[in-house]
Amino acid sequence: MAKLSMLDVLTANSGDAEIGIIQDSIIDAPEFSVVPARSIPGTSYKTKIRTGSPTVAFRKANDGVTPSKSTLELRDVGCYIMSGRIEADKAVADTYPGGPEVYFAEEGVEVFQKSTELFGTQFYYGNVDTSNGFPGLESIVDSSMVYDATGTTADGANSIYLVRMGKQDVEAVLGVDGQLQLGAMREETITGNNSLDLAGYVADLIAWIGLQNTNKNSVARIYNVTAESTKTADDALISRGLELFPASRQPTHIFMPKRSLWQLQRSRTATTTTGQVAPLPPEVFGIPIVVTDSLVTTEAIVS
Repeated sequence: MAKLSMLDVLTANSGDAEIGIIQDSIIDAPEFSVVPARSIPGTSYKTKIRTGSPTVAFRKANDGVTPSKSTLELRDVGCYIMSGRIEADKAVADTYPGGPEVYFAEEGVEVFQKSTELFGTQFYYGNVDTSNGFPGLESIVDSSMVYDATGTTADGANSIYLVRMGKQDVEAVLGVDGQLQLGAMREETITGNNSLDLAGYVADLIAWIGLQNTNKNSVARIYNVTAESTKTADDALISRGLELFPASRQPTHIFMPKRSLWQLQRSRTATTTTGQVAPLPPEVFGIPIVVTDSLVTTEAIVS
């Protein structure tokens, strides 16, 4: 467990207090604020899924019809533990500018930032990356809701996801009544670098998070998008993804990395007498674009 060091204290004392801490590596992960969420009292629940519908037909007078009914099944939606921990040697933390409370407040901001980044990554790649978290869109998208952009650059591809958000579609689930908090700083015995005990300060971030997708028509994936000519993002490609959805149930958001956004912009650039180029597009066919660093451009080619 990483701990506050004397070098950290010296560095903090040497910086300009008015400027504060400058983040050298910022990942834009908007999923935490875009994906709708609801809380549940426990850590899992069952939801009813209609897998078959009753049939109806025209008939002749005095003819009967074959009775039919819906078929339903119960599916489990589970929440998974997301956790972070801050530890500091009490003797060192007490010398931090402003005291240990300031240190934990600064670290707390970073812990929450990292939790949003982790949710963003998990939202798409899920247990493709780790089996400890909830399944992401890559693993839960139905095979009938995918389109191949046919790029071939090894480890140079990205995906674009078209998602319909809502209670009967895709939403995040926060367990234990929506618990997502960094606990108060407390004094506790911690283990030093020499594996011996010492007095310290500790705070833990605890959250239970899951992802619900109960309708196979709620998510589409366009994959193998690359930087190759004719394999990039444009309106025609995204319309292929839209074509996968039922006419009355179109996606509410389109998620893509920065590269795809700029490819889309360049595909719309028109030559004019003033030399004016197309602006960065905020939407495609009226559906808002969400640009995210959580979708990488180093995905393997899907064959």
